[in-house]
Amino acid sequence: MKLRFMNGGNYIHYNPVKRGDVDVPEHWRYSSARDYLGQPGLIEIDKGWSGS
Repeated sequence: MKLRFMNGGNYIHYNPVKRGDVDVPEHWRYSSARDYLGQPGLIEIDKGWSGS
Protein backbone atom coordinates (compact mmCIF):
# COMPACT_ATOMS: atom_id res chain seq x y z
CA MET A 1 0.00 0.00 0.00
CA LYS A 2 2.80 2.43 0.88
CA LEU A 3 4.50 1.84 -2.49
CA ARG A 4 1.23 2.55 -4.29
CA PHE A 5 0.85 5.81 -2.35
CA MET A 6 4.41 6.86 -3.14
CA ASN A 7 3.91 6.15 -6.85
CA GLY A 8 0.64 8.08 -6.80
CA GLY A 9 2.25 10.90 -4.87
CA ASN A 10 5.06 11.16 -7.38
CA TYR A 11 2.56 11.18 -10.24
CA ILE A 12 0.62 14.01 -8.62
CA HIS A 13 3.74 16.00 -7.74
CA TYR A 14 5.09 15.82 -11.30
CA ASN A 15 1.91 17.00 -13.05
CA PRO A 16 2.92 20.71 -12.97
CA VAL A 17 6.37 19.72 -14.29
CA LYS A 18 4.84 17.76 -17.19
CA ARG A 19 2.64 20.76 -18.06
CA GLY A 20 5.72 23.00 -18.10
CA ASP A 21 4.47 25.22 -15.27
CA VAL A 22 7.60 24.60 -13.13
CA ASP A 23 10.99 22.90 -13.47
CA VAL A 24 10.75 20.78 -10.31
CA PRO A 25 7.71 19.73 -8.24
CA GLU A 26 8.69 21.69 -5.14
CA HIS A 27 8.48 24.96 -7.09
CA TRP A 28 4.71 24.51 -7.58
CA ARG A 29 3.14 26.72 -4.93
CA TYR A 30 0.25 24.38 -4.13
CA SER A 31 2.26 21.14 -4.05
CA SER A 32 2.91 19.09 -0.93
CA ALA A 33 6.26 18.05 -2.48
CA ARG A 34 7.98 20.83 -0.52
CA ASP A 35 6.77 19.47 2.79
CA TYR A 36 8.01 15.97 1.96
CA LEU A 37 11.45 17.49 1.25
CA GLY A 38 11.48 19.21 4.64
CA GLN A 39 10.73 22.67 3.24
CA PRO A 40 7.87 24.84 4.49
CA GLY A 41 4.66 24.56 2.48
CA LEU A 42 1.31 26.29 2.48
CA ILE A 43 -0.24 23.71 4.80
CA GLU A 44 1.16 21.18 7.24
CA ILE A 45 1.10 17.61 5.93
CA ASP A 46 0.33 14.74 8.33
CA LYS A 47 3.09 12.26 7.48
CA GLY A 48 1.98 9.88 10.24
CA TRP A 49 -0.80 8.49 8.04
CA SER A 50 0.00 4.89 7.16
CA GLY A 51 -2.84 4.07 4.78
CA SER A 52 -3.55 0.76 6.49
